[in-house]
Amino acid sequence: MKKEMKIALPKEVVILLERLHYEYNTITDNIAFLIEQYKNDESFLDSPLFNKYQDRQVAKRIEYETAKQEMQDTYVPEEIRNGIFSWEVDFPRKTLHIYYEVN
Repeated sequence: MKKEMKIALPKEVVILLERLHYEYNTITDNIAFLIEQYKNDESFLDSPLFNKYQDRQVAKRIEYETAKQEMQDTYVPEEIRNGIFSWEVDFPRKTLHIYYEVN
């Protein structure tokens, strides 16, 4: 049976996750735009501009994933983490929704 748990998150945690989410997605969108603009120029993928954006995307993805893991380790109860679960953050309500399986 699937259950849901709601946990209020501190404002600072929500602000950090939301900021990193938007920063990562913005960089990803910029890369997609650049690839579309230069789709007929195969050398673009080896250009310093593309490499700069790609490096930023990787760094931001690592930062975002690290923050998500730290939040999960801190706020998802251990007994749930040991099973099958997923979660999502409701940014406006500053709430962590955890969905997990119960036998």
